Amino acid sequence: MDGLGLLDDAGLMDALRVEVERARSAHASVLAVVAEARARGLEVRSGYRSLAELVKHVVRVDIGEAKRWVAQASAVFPSVTPTGAVVAVPLPVVAEAVAEGVLSSAHLDVLVGAMAGLPVEAERILVDVARSAEPAGVRAVAAGIRARIDQDGREPDDRELVQPLNLLHLRTKADGRVEFSGRLGAEQGGLLRALIGPLAKPHAPDAAGQDTRTLPERQGDALADVLNLASRSRDLPIEAGERPHVTVTVDYKTLVSGVGTATLGDSSVISAGETRRIACTAGIIPAVMGERSEVLDIGRMSRRLTPHLRRALHLRDGGCAFPMCDRPPNWADAHHIREWHRGGDTSVDNLVLLCRRHHVLIHHSEWEVRMTGGLPCFHPPAFIDPLRRPVYNAVRRLAG
Repeated sequence: MDGLGLLDDAGLMDALRVEVERARSAHASVLAVVAEARARGLEVRSGYRSLAELVKHVVRVDIGEAKRWVAQASAVFPSVTPTGAVVAVPLPVVAEAVAEGVLSSAHLDVLVGAMAGLPVEAERILVDVARSAEPAGVRAVAAGIRARIDQDGREPDDRELVQPLNLLHLRTKADGRVEFSGRLGAEQGGLLRALIGPLAKPHAPDAAGQDTRTLPERQGDALADVLNLASRSRDLPIEAGERPHVTVTVDYKTLVSGVGTATLGDSSVISAGETRRIACTAGIIPAVMGERSEVLDIGRMSRRLTPHLRRALHLRDGGCAFPMCDRPPNWADAHHIREWHRGGDTSVDNLVLLCRRHHVLIHHSEWEVRMTGGLPCFHPPAFIDPLRRPVYNAVRRLAG
């Protein structure tokens, strides 16, 4: 738009409101077209399995977006049965607001979903809320209405008992990453949020700088932290005589050089750098392989870290030792300052507690850890401090 630079602050916000109202009116027109296509049965005449598939191909939107449009159009426009009978608009009050251009697509999603489980009297209340509040506010009011109507909850439905409450779908990508989707019941979902929430907060600025991760990135890292903590539980089930674990197979030369790849137990491939970080706290099983990769000899596992050593690290470091980090001991890994494959001992003098974030940073950046006076000190990269002067976790030292 031309001339925006000439507007004062109030004028600019007025322009924003005008453009948003225009976009919402345009969306209402899109829904009208979708509703007319549905009334004509255009998807059948065009050879498509569903109207959403037809919309997807015509205007190049994702199938999820097309399905949303069809659901919204079905709620705010009349429909026609196969016999030609006209069915009234399911949500007439919502339809009025859509025609006025005061509801966003997100408002519509919330209203359509909420009214599926509420009496018709609630529609006017929710639309009035939507005229002055964001979609999250409408969702909260709908939840309050639902709770007051049915304070004891719905009666159990035998058909619902057959449906699984918790679902998890896992997909391993070609590069070893795992994508997942699913759902949890209300109780388990609340527990997940309670576990993830505190860990997903932005880190306070530390010696490495500000936390620049997005919310989804922070939540993903928080889930990884929860998994790491759970893996240390004594209550984990035993399978084939062992607790749950991750198997990494790597050639010794690759591990030492840091160049090359390793293989996880499910045949996924990871980098040598990731392998070296995992090896900090891993149990090592040496194996001699033949020319055709057959196992000629296999040794016994050597545990890298004993409970006694971990307790000593807890007492000395108090948690992640990285400067300005406040992660507690249970959320930290024991990092070998001098890597074990380079002759580093698994001893207090060669170990330091690091949270997963800073453990990755130490392995994949120019940050260095050195022991000074029996305590770990951190030397930043030259681009942070050209003199690379040592820094330490002052809070931990004062607490100790």
